[in-house]
Amino acid sequence: MGKRFSSSTPPLPPSSQLLKWFIYDDWWCNPVGWLVHMVMIWPIKAILPLTCLGLVWRVFNDARIGLNLWNIHAALELSFFIWYLYHKNALNAAKATSDEYEYVLDRQKFNPEATLEENIRFYDDLLRGVGDKYTLRREEIVKWFCDAKGNKPGKLEEVRETDIKSWLAWAFFRKDYYRRAEEVEEECGEELGRMVRMVEGWINYKFLPGRSQDVTPIRLSLDDIRSVPHPLIHYVVTHFGCVSAASLCFKMRGFTNKTVGGVDFWIKEAQKGEGDSGPAIVVISGIGIGLVAYMKMIDSLLETYPERKFILSDLPEYSMRLTLEVNIVTPRDRASALAAIIGEGGAHVIAHSLGSVVISWLIRLAPEHIVRGCTFIDPVCFFLFNSSVAANFCYRTPRTPLDCLVSYFVGKELYVSNALHRHFRWDLNALRPQMLDGIPTAVILADHDHFVPSFAIERVLAANAKHVRVTTLKDHSHSQFCVVPSSTAKIIEEIKIVDKEMNLKVEGIAGGKKIVRVRSRSVKRRMN
Repeated sequence: MGKRFSSSTPPLPPSSQLLKWFIYDDWWCNPVGWLVHMVMIWPIKAILPLTCLGLVWRVFNDARIGLNLWNIHAALELSFFIWYLYHKNALNAAKATSDEYEYVLDRQKFNPEATLEENIRFYDDLLRGVGDKYTLRREEIVKWFCDAKGNKPGKLEEVRETDIKSWLAWAFFRKDYYRRAEEVEEECGEELGRMVRMVEGWINYKFLPGRSQDVTPIRLSLDDIRSVPHPLIHYVVTHFGCVSAASLCFKMRGFTNKTVGGVDFWIKEAQKGEGDSGPAIVVISGIGIGLVAYMKMIDSLLETYPERKFILSDLPEYSMRLTLEVNIVTPRDRASALAAIIGEGGAHVIAHSLGSVVISWLIRLAPEHIVRGCTFIDPVCFFLFNSSVAANFCYRTPRTPLDCLVSYFVGKELYVSNALHRHFRWDLNALRPQMLDGIPTAVILADHDHFVPSFAIERVLAANAKHVRVTTLKDHSHSQFCVVPSSTAKIIEEIKIVDKEMNLKVEGIAGGKKIVRVRSRSVKRRMN
């Protein structure tokens, strides 16, 4: 593994030079980087300024401005840019609310000190035997701090005690220490002080008093939304084009659209026949263009399980669509709606990337029998107490061609950025490995994933959830399986194994009750 280790860096270089250019090398130093910018990024960025300049030129040079296609498009782009500035300002002014999470945290009996202690134990399991423990621990803490441009500080000395308190107050108490220090100290100052001492003891370092002038902690829900303007034509493709394409594809495959509790689902009912067809297959998309990106995998699943009920769900607020605040569904409501659609039979839930947090919601909020088995692909839910997901996706200055593509088209898109900054809560989204006890599970990772710390997740699961099957796709980056048929086939094989492990057997019917055992868990339900 080498002398040095970073939880967000794969242990081995890629065997493909093209992959190395795409995900490791600075974009300005390789041909792939220039190609990505000249073909995909710069032309899209140029649409708004060129159309606006063209409109201004026509205003000052033409006595009459006709209602031709160019002028209409330019006027719409300019109007949309003004709307973007207004809406971004309004979203930045809004604070992330925590009311919808209180139920979850109360139910889970959330204990900040115990949670921090558990996170420290996870880190120690991860870093054991890799290198000098204090050096590595300090590196992990420093990654949670950045300057205004998203660059990491070079020295731990730049972080002061007030900065650590502010970071811990946000992460564990949902408080803004910088603005309300006296209020936070009065409410939880003693506990916060013990947690600061715990961090200092862990890294063997004493923070200097005061607040740093150079760095600030990463605090997703309190920091300003980090977005850049996108032209209206971008949303014509992502909001209308991708949604329409998905709708057409699913209708052709026999799916129907159904809305439950404000959440849209695509459903294909189980084929009628003798006996139980088995638990439903649920597919949940991650950040990106929505379900249409997973058509190859969905087709393979339909071919593998033609008799099963299928439920498809995406996350509109993370799909580059024009999503207003009032349309963002809370985790509790989404989990309730999905549980209602799944029904008593339970489901094998398959989720990619950010969609993996929905499995966390289901396990926390839904009845125990709902999640009968689960398959995670490039999951973000297992290591959210690590900085890599937040820093790499929202804060890091893009350097490689992949960074630039994801940063511009997804990470810095206004509505995705708003969802991440105002509606993403690590204490609710994080899935502890122990929560998977008794649930057949497979985890598929990419060995060169720059957004999910694959190597770290593999080690943490090996130490804390030994029953979980972990498969690593070689020479793959995040989401690459969507365009590699052989990788999709490997994922289908893992899904089949999980399905076999679920091993649903009807033990008997007595006293009007049906008993179904799923590994170590017993679920009893009354028959109609």
